[in-house]
Amino acid sequence: MSPVRTAPIAAALTGAISLVASVAALAAPGDPVIARDDDDVSNTLDLAATTLSQSKSGRMRATVTSWEGWTREDLVGESGPPGSVCVKVWTTRAPGSAQPNYLVCASPAATGDRLVGTVLRDPGRGLPVRVGAASVSGPTDRVLVLSWPARLIRARGGSFRFAIEAAQAKGCPRPRGCIDTAPDAPASRRFVVATTRRGGTGSD
Repeated sequence: MSPVRTAPIAAALTGAISLVASVAALAAPGDPVIARDDDDVSNTLDLAATTLSQSKSGRMRATVTSWEGWTREDLVGESGPPGSVCVKVWTTRAPGSAQPNYLVCASPAATGDRLVGTVLRDPGRGLPVRVGAASVSGPTDRVLVLSWPARLIRARGGSFRFAIEAAQAKGCPRPRGCIDTAPDAPASRRFVVATTRRGGTGSD
């Protein structure tokens, strides 16, 4: 075979191999996605990484790891609203230019020493609306876990973008507090939702 005819074939094979590699690198539905952040703030609640995953039953799980240990008290200030750790979810809006469509947050309960989880939807006008509850575990050994039914978040096209925001209240300016994000704003990560037989309503 002549070199003239071999060159186009070789180029086509190279392109095909590159395409296969690119497709393989894409996250499959339900695959865990990690959002990392450097040790870049001086306050206690300094995010290190968050892994977002989906169980076989369809339940979403965000495992939030910090660089230092922290407690519920770090989310309580001397005045003003409490702090929180939230998964920010964009389903139709663009990260960096618009508020997230949904928030999944852990914040101090009105009474007691526990954290409570809430799933909120931003209607575009007025305050966010509560659409359901999230389970909260921790923080223990620098790890906080949030989980919620995937059906509470309507992902257009089967995927959404997410980021984590931690707002420490203790020892921080009010009312906003000390903020850290993973990844650094305005960056975000893409998660592909898996379709489940049970409609994403199951438990862990």
